[in-house]
Amino acid sequence: MFEPLSWRARFMLALNILACLGLIMALLASDIDPRDYRLSVLHSLSFPYVYLLNLLFFGFWLAKLRWPLFVSLVCLLAGYSDLTSVLRVARPRPKLVEGPAYRLMNYNVRMFNRFKWIDRPGVGDDIKTLIEGYAPDILCIQEYHENKNTPRFAYRTAHRLERPDGKTGELAIFSRFPEVRRGRLTLSGPDADELRTLIYSDLAIDGDTLRVVNVHLASLALGSKQREWMEGNAHEDENPETVKRGLLFALRRLMRSGQIRAGEVEVLSAFLTDSPHPVLLCGDLNDVPISFAFETIKEAGLTDAFEQVGKGFGETFAGSPTPLRIDAVYGHPEIRFDRYSVVRAKLSDHYPMVVDFGMVSEAPPVSEHRPESNEPDASRAD
Repeated sequence: MFEPLSWRARFMLALNILACLGLIMALLASDIDPRDYRLSVLHSLSFPYVYLLNLLFFGFWLAKLRWPLFVSLVCLLAGYSDLTSVLRVARPRPKLVEGPAYRLMNYNVRMFNRFKWIDRPGVGDDIKTLIEGYAPDILCIQEYHENKNTPRFAYRTAHRLERPDGKTGELAIFSRFPEVRRGRLTLSGPDADELRTLIYSDLAIDGDTLRVVNVHLASLALGSKQREWMEGNAHEDENPETVKRGLLFALRRLMRSGQIRAGEVEVLSAFLTDSPHPVLLCGDLNDVPISFAFETIKEAGLTDAFEQVGKGFGETFAGSPTPLRIDAVYGHPEIRFDRYSVVRAKLSDHYPMVVDFGMVSEAPPVSEHRPESNEPDASRAD
């Protein structure tokens, strides 16, 4: 195992060390503010790929029983805890919520297909049917757009973001519980490309007050062509120089949006920390789990529902060739998550998340029957 390496093996070891350095940079990216080092956004996105690359190197050295396998092993162990933020293996577990269980759904509905991205009628009605089938007690929607064709939801309270022009759009919180207070907070700084705002509703739930926060952080704002190029789907007849310029623009936009989100999440974190009530945060973060945005929210004292009870990749973005979890539900330590599932319904460029949760201090439940979010017929609705 410890005999001298051939020149080919030394070359492979050099590549292995580069892969380890790439993994280390990806692991450090969540602690680096993109405003200080904008390439950290790209390092965050690279995490699953460089982790897989190190796993392949480990397998290569293990098959040959050569000592460099320990190089990859050390890197793999260093990144394992972060890997569980991206991929979780399902395993038997006891029921975590002993009191009443409530259901939350978070869904970026892409304006209910207002501009016909999905070329068929009735998408908005299908979204409404899907939501009603899961019967969430709390419904948080991003890219909500209200007009005469917008689905109507039968909830006790409805908090919709009022835009400066007097119209309703972007964010909405619907609830079956009484609302004791509502509000909004601007997240965007003066250098942001567009105004981003969070909304919150303080809900009275069986003697407790829960603050539900709905947020949509800065997106890439790429055109359809640029999305195709980034996914490697450029057409043969397209000018290579045009594609190259488009890809460079997309990369710059990717890093720029990460810097904007860093400012937004800084304001969001302070708001979460100062909350007088336990917080349930949901929204479209437009970032990956190994990122400055996700880490900053964790540092505010909140727990990621996926990391507590999720399984698989938990991907929520339908517009990517690889699994991406860019939407999230977080909870205060007084909140216990019992179930997390993603509904693979192709009605938007995002998949909805369904999360069952309870409050630690609650009394035994009196609840009606609802479809279980992990039943085979309910967990997939293509």
